[in-house]
Amino acid sequence: MRTVVLVWSTADGKRHHAILATADLTATVADVLWIYQARFQLEFLFSDSKQYTGLTECQARNKEAFDLHFNASLATVTAARAAAVTAHANDEPFVFLLATQKQIAFNEHLLAEISAKFDYNLSRWKKHPAYEELRRYGALAA
Repeated sequence: MRTVVLVWSTADGKRHHAILATADLTATVADVLWIYQARFQLEFLFSDSKQYTGLTECQARNKEAFDLHFNASLATVTAARAAAVTAHANDEPFVFLLATQKQIAFNEHLLAEISAKFDYNLSRWKKHPAYEELRRYGALAA
């Protein structure tokens, strides 16, 4: 078994460690790190799909309907992440929280509905300094 031990210190001086292992004896340290990073990305994908896109809510009885539901749920999370990556334009590290993306999408929709109901020009609202604050209202800080 190939084992990699990561040791690091945080700013407050505490030492931390992680033990990573693989059965592939030819794997390098970089390979093991890549495998674990990919594994955690998959875990986040399934976790977000369960929490926010109804992955576990399917009541289908046939394989084709279940496959469609499963693929739609996972594709929704993937599309939301791709849209967030595309919209990320600053130098800060990219952090993706589907809960934040969902809240922002809801707020944008609500602002558009209010704008339409009161016959306001939404493009003028978007230029207002408070628009970004309203757009991110209730979103989790990343």
